[in-house]
Amino acid sequence: MVAKTFQEREGWNFKEWSEQSFGVFHGDAKLDVKIRFSKDRADRAKQITFHPQQKTEELKDGTYRVSFSARGHREMVWELMHPDWIGHVRIEAPEQLKNEYLKQLDRAKAAIE
Repeated sequence: MVAKTFQEREGWNFKEWSEQSFGVFHGDAKLDVKIRFSKDRADRAKQITFHPQQKTEELKDGTYRVSFSARGHREMVWELMHPDWIGHVRIEAPEQLKNEYLKQLDRAKAAIE
């Protein structure tokens, strides 16, 4: 059996490529994401790096905003549905991520209907 090897494109950088995604999914459009955590969960959210390129803001009302650009909507939604965040996170942008979140909620409701 002949071993096959992966040949990188010239100038291709795996680290840069992987940092474009939120998780393992890489095929969807890149989104500019803004999520805000309630003051009750701000300290918890501050302990987490949601994305290597994230920018954070501690807001005057005690909430905490995380902003980044990435692919991987499905995994973003799954993270935001984590029990630590439910009821304590707001998707500020983009609308596409809000819609994906709603679709996941609809799929989840199928378990009890």
